[in-house]
Amino acid sequence: MLHLTFSNRVESFVALLDEHIGEARRRGAGLYQRIDVVSPSGPLNGYIELALASRAGVCANINITFLNSFLRGLLGPRLASEGVKLLERTHVQTLIRERLSDTNWLAHDDFEALRAYIETANDEDGRDVRRFQLSARLATLFEEYEYSRAEMLEAWSREASFFDEAKRSEGWQRRLWRGVEQDARALNLMSMTACFAREPVQLDAPLHIFGFAHLSPAVTKIIARLAGTNEVYLWMLQPAAVILDNRVLRYQADVHPAHRQWGKLSVDTLGVLNAYAAELLTPPVNLFDAPTATAALLTSVQSELSAKPMASVPSGDRSIEFLACSGIQREVEVVANAIWQRVVAAEGKLHFHDFGVVVAGRDAQEYVAQIESVFQDFHDLPYNITGIASDSSGRIIDALRMLVALPFGRFHRGEMMGLLTHPNIGGHLAVGELESWVEWCDKLNIISGAERPSAKTSYLSKDLHNWSQGIKRLTLGSFLSSERSGLREIFEIEDDSYIVEEISSADMVHAARMSVLARSLIRDAQWLLTERFTLTQWAEVFEALVATYLAPAADNDDDVSADRKQIGRCKHIIAQIAGQDLSGQRVSYRTASLTLLAALDGVDTRARRPLTHGIAVGTAQALRALPFAFVYMLGMGEGEFPATNPTNPLDLRQDGSPLTGDVYPNARDRQAFLDLLLCSRQALTMSWVARDAATGANREPSSLVKELQALLAGHVPATRHMALRRYEIADTSGNYHPEALIEARMQAIGDSLRAFVRDKNTDMPSAATLRRHLQQRDEKLGGLLRLPVPPTSLATLAQAAATEPRRVSVTIAQLRSFLESPLQGAASFKLKMQRDEDDPLAVEHERFAPGPMDNTVFLRKVFAKALEQPLDRVDDSRLAALYDELLLPWHELGGALPTGIFLDATRAEHLKVLKTWHKNARWWADQKMWKTSEKIVTTRLACVDVEGERTLPPLEIAIVLTSRDGVDEQVIVEISGKCDLVFESSIMLCVTKAFASPKYLLRAWLSHLVLAACDVLETGERGGYLILNINSCWTPRRTEYQSNNSRKLTPLSSADARQSLGVILTDFLGKAHGYLLPIELVSDYLDSPNQESFDAPNWISDELDKDWQSLSDRFGPIKNYFDYFAPADWQKMIEQRFEHHPDFVAEPMP
Repeated sequence: MLHLTFSNRVESFVALLDEHIGEARRRGAGLYQRIDVVSPSGPLNGYIELALASRAGVCANINITFLNSFLRGLLGPRLASEGVKLLERTHVQTLIRERLSDTNWLAHDDFEALRAYIETANDEDGRDVRRFQLSARLATLFEEYEYSRAEMLEAWSREASFFDEAKRSEGWQRRLWRGVEQDARALNLMSMTACFAREPVQLDAPLHIFGFAHLSPAVTKIIARLAGTNEVYLWMLQPAAVILDNRVLRYQADVHPAHRQWGKLSVDTLGVLNAYAAELLTPPVNLFDAPTATAALLTSVQSELSAKPMASVPSGDRSIEFLACSGIQREVEVVANAIWQRVVAAEGKLHFHDFGVVVAGRDAQEYVAQIESVFQDFHDLPYNITGIASDSSGRIIDALRMLVALPFGRFHRGEMMGLLTHPNIGGHLAVGELESWVEWCDKLNIISGAERPSAKTSYLSKDLHNWSQGIKRLTLGSFLSSERSGLREIFEIEDDSYIVEEISSADMVHAARMSVLARSLIRDAQWLLTERFTLTQWAEVFEALVATYLAPAADNDDDVSADRKQIGRCKHIIAQIAGQDLSGQRVSYRTASLTLLAALDGVDTRARRPLTHGIAVGTAQALRALPFAFVYMLGMGEGEFPATNPTNPLDLRQDGSPLTGDVYPNARDRQAFLDLLLCSRQALTMSWVARDAATGANREPSSLVKELQALLAGHVPATRHMALRRYEIADTSGNYHPEALIEARMQAIGDSLRAFVRDKNTDMPSAATLRRHLQQRDEKLGGLLRLPVPPTSLATLAQAAATEPRRVSVTIAQLRSFLESPLQGAASFKLKMQRDEDDPLAVEHERFAPGPMDNTVFLRKVFAKALEQPLDRVDDSRLAALYDELLLPWHELGGALPTGIFLDATRAEHLKVLKTWHKNARWWADQKMWKTSEKIVTTRLACVDVEGERTLPPLEIAIVLTSRDGVDEQVIVEISGKCDLVFESSIMLCVTKAFASPKYLLRAWLSHLVLAACDVLETGERGGYLILNINSCWTPRRTEYQSNNSRKLTPLSSADARQSLGVILTDFLGKAHGYLLPIELVSDYLDSPNQESFDAPNWISDELDKDWQSLSDRFGPIKNYFDYFAPADWQKMIEQRFEHHPDFVAEPMP
């Protein structure tokens, strides 16, 4: 018989369940007889076990499991004795995939749409992907048909149509189902519903089915089949009492509209029971509390749903709350604070497992990430996540996924290095070994590809960019010398040329390990794509891959143990793949890999802990039947929860009206919401993000929130809009976040200090001054503000530091960036940003053209060499010879220059620029502006010599920096970096652009200033600087234009240059630069004939209004540069910084 018990409180079931179990044992089941209890979720299984154990002291010989697991275990031995296997969904997928691979069977006219879909792929590999994906979707769909449309499948088995023949895809689905059914019968595979339909099954003890809110028709049939010969107890959550009237289940009173709106599935379940188990039903037991005159709002709502009058609600009731938050992090912070506040107020009467946090929003992973972070910061709140798959399945499974996917890639640098440096594949790397591997990969210019491609498929004429050439060069570097030892030679192997990457003896083991592992991964990946095996054989191959490459990381014992467990889990999953090998059909590696990856999807390696371990965090489905004192539903925004019903063009059920027992996402979420409402004991809080993160626009709450608010008409509590930031809570006594409390106190003190400074009309003291005075004045106050106190052991060092000047390193490029844009240059210096911060692992393609910086460096190097010879002896052929001698093939093989046709184009463009520079240089010489006999003085300031360059030591400038409170600090600034071509009496600036912008004028002038300060010449003077740009080739008609590309440099002594640099450096390092003063403005001002009427603010405003801005302020870490303005003393700044600028002195060269 089928015994029914209904209640709106799952706790009410436990006492009666315990009585039934005890009665069964007394009637003959015995103490050692197993009692089976099945439920729909793991958390509910845990709750049942804990609840029964709390009553009897132990939960012994009670098997609490899932319904499907119980039914499989019940049928397993019986089917095995008959040589029959249970038909699983993975079996159905395999049978469908095999049918889709049979081109003869697929030639039927009914399969025209399927053939078109599969054949659309470009190759067999793509067709394998489509077959696998389609078979997975159809297997899931057929399984759902079995549970909700059994009549349709029965009609198909009779080769009859269930719908009209004009239905979309019934024809080919019916024929496909018939084929799968025939194959399953031939393989002795039988579905679960067919197994239970054959003959009754006798159980040794009563069966208890606990906590289901709805049952599908197929499951109800199975339960009815069991209840026909056994005692089956069905414990179901219902908001209202149910009675048996003339063998028909119905609600004792009229169904509440909200119940019908939210609990359609629970209402439908009564209809399903009436349809398939009416003859087995006994009068149900209803366990509902009697109504009270006065109750909390939450309790009153629960009573109203059970068709009882709503009790009066006391004023100020907060058992149901609605919270609007500014973002996900803020939403989690609000909930964490509320939980801590309730626990503190309860004084030990509440525990963390009394709280349930439901992640209802679609961004479950983002919510989990915030919960993990916020809960840890918030007094390390304990929690237990269930029902939400981890964003990462663990590093072992992640490594296995990378291994499986490798054959389908291009052996890209990022793909391979991700595997080579993975702790469970490459092993535990020594200190610095990871950096060495990445550095070698970059130096060897490994981009992608296992080996050199054929000439038919690639433009490459040399062995470049692939792993094979990189490993060869690294191997040669173990016993050959190269540039590192001062030998710049190219090694020839047959018809290929290589640059040897010399390595030290200490790095030989590391290099060998990298080479062997890379070659092994590549060879195995290439082999996998060439084979076709059965799934059983592929399982053996995957096991071999795991054994060969995966190993526990040697970090600590806990990590090793966790890794071993994950490796064991991987082997178990791989072994299950062999169970899908039904007919011994050979499949490609693509199909086998998709099968394994599908089995790995959804694997959650997060540690499972009992419900008593902290706050329960999970989805609405995972926590739906669990009783909590306080329930918090996060992510209750519009469109987030409940889910919308997806449109599936393959699903025949969507062609008509839903039938009783159909389960769709929207109805499922609504039922979960109703169950959570019923299982909340003291308070239910719903929160959502009420502000769009991108636009700031308001966002509405979920439709369920609005429906509940409509139900609470007259009692609905106002939505509380939470503070934008965690420290902005007006009542700090209710704010328990440790960091928020400090932030709130500091904010209040800061507001008070700013008000004081404003009232007294004085300057804000510096942070150092505040810290020093607060610590000296009141140690208690300093401790309250968490001000850092220097350790006493550092007192001697601090005193020594006060007597010795601080040393600061500044490059010429950093100084130039500051003068180009004080806003961006100062910010970049403070943030220690470099001009080239590209991640070497993020490089995706070889170079098709050198970058602008490389262009300039390469061409200046060739041109400087050409200038060492008389100009009249350097013709076009000589320039080409110097280019090839200095740059080729060295920089081509090293990857700095492109190769093949791209090198030919680059070389032609470079030679064009060099020829233009050469013609301009001859013109400068003819105009007596430059002496061809002059030698290059220097090209770089550096601490060490740079090969091929004339190097001077860094320039040291002593300055004094004054803090806001008037404290002076001695600082020595070391200036180093690249200069332009500096001759004995002039500076030559070679430009690859078509025009000379103010940036280039600044560049040459700064080189002049630095070199004058170095005092490398006796007079410290320069005659001028000359700009060679590619659009200013001399003709008799362009004399005026050409003269604009020259400037007479102001004669400077070393002392004057050092003083000028000192002024610039003091300004750069000693002040804040939150303003716009770009070099373009400076240049226009210096060139202006009427400087007194020059209006910098209007100039900037006009530039910002242009569609295309050429301001130097556009580039840098400050993205909202347009929010800044010109400084009030802009003219004074220009005069101080550019005192010796040639435009300022207005002395053009003749």
